[in-house]
Amino acid sequence: MLSGIKVRVNRGFTLVEVMITVVIVAIGVALAMPTWENAVQKRNVTSASEELAAFIAHAQTEAVRLNDVVSIVSKRSADGSDWCLGAIDGQTMADNGVSACNCDFGSGSPLHCEVRGQRQVLRDESFEYHSMESAMVGATNNNSFSFRFDPIRGIKTNPSGSVVNVDHSFAVISENGKHKLQVEVSVTGRVRICSPLAAKAVPGYKSCCGGPIVAP
Repeated sequence: MLSGIKVRVNRGFTLVEVMITVVIVAIGVALAMPTWENAVQKRNVTSASEELAAFIAHAQTEAVRLNDVVSIVSKRSADGSDWCLGAIDGQTMADNGVSACNCDFGSGSPLHCEVRGQRQVLRDESFEYHSMESAMVGATNNNSFSFRFDPIRGIKTNPSGSVVNVDHSFAVISENGKHKLQVEVSVTGRVRICSPLAAKAVPGYKSCCGGPIVAP
């Protein structure tokens, strides 16, 4: 007789328990998705701004290192979804009989955007979930402009060699409109990244006004 032996039976999950678990997990994922998407968009705005700043700073460094002018060309579509920055050195301009590189953000490939044979192009397609909200020459939004870096001091000049007496800036904003950074190139060629608006500020970047982050 086995009447004195207790038999332990392992019971699995019921269908109701499984369904409750699935619902709880689905709710958790739904709550986490906006936060995750927001973080991705903020990271893309930061990456695009940092790449823009690094691209321009590199062009300035190359001008001094090579003892040759380096021209920056900026082109932007009306809505800012398409944009392109290209760089070309004086020797490449002379060799090809051009005054600037053709930085095309359309279907065509950029032409002559090289510095000593090295391709120098930065385009919107390298990043996601963002747009270039504005490209400014001083206080004027300009979808197409260029400037050069002087080979002696690395300051900004016109093709004639005269000093450019206005700042240039590029504002990059996330697709959801919550994050915005600005890349500024001063008259002396100093490049910096800053936050133009408190409501859309990205942590780690100071106000573009130099003081506290300005409110919209």
